[in-house]
Amino acid sequence: MHAYMIIAKIPRNPRQYISRFREYLLSKCSEKKIECIVNYISGRFIVFSEDNICEEDLDFKNIIDCMPVEIYRDENEVIKRIASIVKNCESFAVRSNHLHVAQDIGGKVNDITGVKADLENPHCEVKVELRNGIYILLR
Repeated sequence: MHAYMIIAKIPRNPRQYISRFREYLLSKCSEKKIECIVNYISGRFIVFSEDNICEEDLDFKNIIDCMPVEIYRDENEVIKRIASIVKNCESFAVRSNHLHVAQDIGGKVNDITGVKADLENPHCEVKVELRNGIYILLR
């Protein structure tokens, strides 16, 4: 299964919205006769599916974006993956929802690859979010 992240503007009553959106996504999967797993992790919907859920017409209130992602529980695994992405780049930047994550991962990727970090004008840019101990690598 592949992982996709859906970003939505969560309203003031999040439980109701999360529940309804989860039901909506599962019904979309059911219509297509595909298996889907829908998780909500700290402000993000993560959908595991064989089909690209982002290609669907997601006609639901407050949807901002949908994108394929990679999920990691271990920081060393995400560092190895990012190193493999930037190894052929002239320079790179790691962007994150936490500054310390970007700095820590960027420094370790630099140590592994020797590729210099350039936060102003990077040749390659990698985005990673840390949510509830889960690393979400945006592709």
